[in-house]
Amino acid sequence: MFIHRGTTDFLHRLTLWEHLDFVAAVEELPQQEFQKHAKQLLSTYKLTEHAHSYPTTLSKGMQQKAMLILAMITNSAVYVIDEPFMGLDPNAMKLFLESIEKERAKGAGILMSTHVLDTAEKVCARFIMIHEGRLHVAGTLDEIRDQCQLPLGSLYDCYHKIAEGTGNE
Repeated sequence: MFIHRGTTDFLHRLTLWEHLDFVAAVEELPQQEFQKHAKQLLSTYKLTEHAHSYPTTLSKGMQQKAMLILAMITNSAVYVIDEPFMGLDPNAMKLFLESIEKERAKGAGILMSTHVLDTAEKVCARFIMIHEGRLHVAGTLDEIRDQCQLPLGSLYDCYHKIAEGTGNE
């Protein structure tokens, strides 16, 4: 999607609720279903009292939760999530992980990019490891362990073996 600079300025002038309403309109979500789902997500992520605040006035963690809510309001078949844990406190991380698990249980595909390898190891079924812009290994944790020759290694251990093998971290 191409966003013109004026559009970006426009988006900064919307409250969190107006952002949600905008996404619902673009996605043509039924109004009653949207209202119910939006209120539930705002409550779950403890942002109900901030629904009519501008995202720029929220803390980094609250902004991150707002972005997650905006993504989840659509009930997508596929979610592409980049660094979802940045700025989230442990409780918000738990809520997010529970939310994506619910989406996965409904059949949604989830592609997540993260540097938080210990959490990724706990929640992801398959991995690709990129270092210095190059794909080094891919597969399940056991397959990556085999490829890295670390039968009991963590994802973190495997990444460091790859990084050491390329000469840089």
